[in-house]
Amino acid sequence: MDVAAQKWRALGLCLPLILGMGAMDASAREAPPLEQPALISPQAARTVLLGLARAGERLVAVGERGIILYSDDNGVGWQQARVPVSVTLISIIFTRPSQGWAAGHNGVLLRSDDAGATWQRVLDRRDVVLLHQRAAEQLATQRGQDDDRARLARRQAEQLATDERDSPWLDLSMDAQGRLWLAAAYGVLMRSNDGQQWEAWSSHLGNIDRHLYAVKVWEGQVVIVGEQGLLLRSIDDGENFQVLDLPYEGSMFTLQLGADGMVLAGLRGNGFRSSDGGNSFTPLALPAPVSLTASLRLPDQSILLADQAGGLYRLAGEALSRVGTAPLGNPSALALAADGSLVVSGSQGAARVAGLSIESVTP
Repeated sequence: MDVAAQKWRALGLCLPLILGMGAMDASAREAPPLEQPALISPQAARTVLLGLARAGERLVAVGERGIILYSDDNGVGWQQARVPVSVTLISIIFTRPSQGWAAGHNGVLLRSDDAGATWQRVLDRRDVVLLHQRAAEQLATQRGQDDDRARLARRQAEQLATDERDSPWLDLSMDAQGRLWLAAAYGVLMRSNDGQQWEAWSSHLGNIDRHLYAVKVWEGQVVIVGEQGLLLRSIDDGENFQVLDLPYEGSMFTLQLGADGMVLAGLRGNGFRSSDGGNSFTPLALPAPVSLTASLRLPDQSILLADQAGGLYRLAGEALSRVGTAPLGNPSALALAADGSLVVSGSQGAARVAGLSIESVTP
């Protein structure tokens, strides 16, 4: 297993198959996936979908081979969007009802200005390499060639330029100031004030080369969880990060951050909450060692957690309870539709959770 292996194993997907999709597409269509638009297919709604978000009243999902779907009837029916690439997409966010961002393999970042119906490419791996090279040059000029961060940035840029491994974006988040954060495999991090102009931010993490599975921002805090128990926290808007000690060395796949602290969960049913900024952690008393792969903060500030088997749990304060079973195995993302129903994406597409709405999981 290679890039993000633990995450995709937890989702029950075959990582070599996903990583090979670009090569298969190039061979079958005689065009590289960065240049080949996503194939419009009547079977698109049943493809592997890895990311899910609300765009006003609309739901938008992203998945393998560049497929993006949108639903205007709360997840009952889906239409396929026009996408200029056929690389697998993993994460999606809407900063406004009409404006969204989707990210995935080959360093691809896409933008939509019509609520997910059509998309344009903003970045790909070539841009990521150039931006890291530019950041290394700027740090060397500002701090000197022998500065520790400048040397680290130069080494990271050189590695990206020569490394043939894919480094897919694994999560995408926005802070209260409207800044966007992109987290990837192998410790790659980028930041943007407007989603168009991006800065390489990897050197701010220190010498980190583990996969970054989730990034969240709350009132000046930037928190990242990742591979092998990695937990990073910044209290100065991401200028400097500290490695926090997590009482588990397995990967964390999902993260929620808010006024009540942080909740993180991942491999083999391990989950934790912290109300003191990561100085101490309380384990979540989950009933089975099944990997937790998705989470969602509800309007009442409780948190839904989904496990690999489709189990669904609600965390309200310190109380954890099972509230239902998701219709799909291997859930990858959760979202609330405009009518309050829960929609889940995963290895079998996207579907509404029958009989479960926001009202049924409130006290």
